[in-house]
Amino acid sequence: MLKISTCKKINGAPAEQLGRHKRTSAEMGPGDHVCWVYETDEQFRAMVTPFLCQGLEQDEKVIYIVDELSAERVLSYLRDEEVTVEPYLASGQLRILGVEETYMRTGVFEPDDMIELLRRETECALTEEYSALRVISEMSWTCRRLPGLEKLIEYEAKLSDFIQSSKCLAICQYNMRIFDPAVLLDVLCTHPLCVVGTEVYENPYYIPPADILSPDLPAAKLRNWLDNLAEHNRADQALSTLAGGIAHNFNNLNMGIRGNTSLMLFGTDPVHPNYKKLKTIEKLVQKGSRLITQLLGYAGEGRYEIKSIGLNQMVREALNTSGDVRKRIRIHLKLADDLFDIMADHGQIEQVLLNLYVNALDAMPQGGDLYVGSMNLTHEDMSGKPYKPKPGNYVLLTVTDTGVGIDKNAMKHIFEPFFSTKGVGKGMGLGLASVYGIVKAQGGYIDVYSKNGHGTTFKIYLPASQKEVAEEKELPTEVFKLKGRR
Repeated sequence: MLKISTCKKINGAPAEQLGRHKRTSAEMGPGDHVCWVYETDEQFRAMVTPFLCQGLEQDEKVIYIVDELSAERVLSYLRDEEVTVEPYLASGQLRILGVEETYMRTGVFEPDDMIELLRRETECALTEEYSALRVISEMSWTCRRLPGLEKLIEYEAKLSDFIQSSKCLAICQYNMRIFDPAVLLDVLCTHPLCVVGTEVYENPYYIPPADILSPDLPAAKLRNWLDNLAEHNRADQALSTLAGGIAHNFNNLNMGIRGNTSLMLFGTDPVHPNYKKLKTIEKLVQKGSRLITQLLGYAGEGRYEIKSIGLNQMVREALNTSGDVRKRIRIHLKLADDLFDIMADHGQIEQVLLNLYVNALDAMPQGGDLYVGSMNLTHEDMSGKPYKPKPGNYVLLTVTDTGVGIDKNAMKHIFEPFFSTKGVGKGMGLGLASVYGIVKAQGGYIDVYSKNGHGTTFKIYLPASQKEVAEEKELPTEVFKLKGRR
């Protein structure tokens, strides 16, 4: 058999060194049925070229079914990767077919006929001593009004059933720019794997062929979504448990270091050369303690002293503690005079405020404005949320900055532990994860609104207390009338 030697480099890197995602195209093999949803020509080319090259390199028979592209365009992609395509075409290892030769060869789209064609092609590939059959198909032809298209979902389900027990793998390409989203949602349910952009994921919304082809498909979808929700909650709980376990063990080590350092400092003269080193260790231990607090906050653990507290006073106190915030940005307070008290742990709410202030400060490296507000509301004022708040009174804390904002992709991950947009060495990525964990543990809710280049707003809803808090000691308002430095 012909062996490929000119397809080693894909996007400037050896195929075996491609970036690791949930899975890569190089990890796909016989038995894989993949739904590939893409939006741009760049995404298309970045995925289709490696998929073709890897099939040829792995001594598989490769069939590409064209519709939007021409056969010559597909071959040009391979030639751009320095692949000499003529030998593969001549040997039959690479074939480029049209829709009329495959899906619509009888003039009507019949799923069983197409499955039978793929079965024969797979058997032929194995007879010719290829390792498998690799198929990539442009599905744009289904956007045209052709006979039998109402059977598309049936076909995808039957294809998935066939592929799972055969020496065949297939990618079905769906261009988001031309497909109805409702169609794509149904199609997605029929594929065990999906590609978003150029990343391959196990599809959590996959529904087995038997359920897709059953008369009660809506019930199958509902069971699938409920199972996914339960699995997501189990994974979230497992991560919280892991974070809490790490924090407790780290805390035990930290306590030992802190205790021994304190004993050594007690018996060391300040002029001794080791005194400064011990003080440095002491400071590092304090940083470690803050990290532990954040981990425990994310895990919803820690020692809580729940009591009735006034949020307005805590807002002011936390601002006084955050010296960097007060020096570098302008602060605007709009706090309700008749604000309900909240039932919460003082230290935990202080941690929430400090993390939000630091997050705002980091978002405004050249200075800016920080708006902090509070107001009373009820659960009825919280309608239209992705969650259903418990009935009762709430206190709303709003923290808005005029910083760089958060882009759409980062917004999906900002409450995940160890996720940070600050770059390596500039943040642990625990601040907002801690905020989320604490608010959740206190029975509250959190929303975030942001747009890249247009600042960020956090809205935190905390259950109001039924008890009265001790009278707050008013702090001088002039403390907050500060000029920022640009």
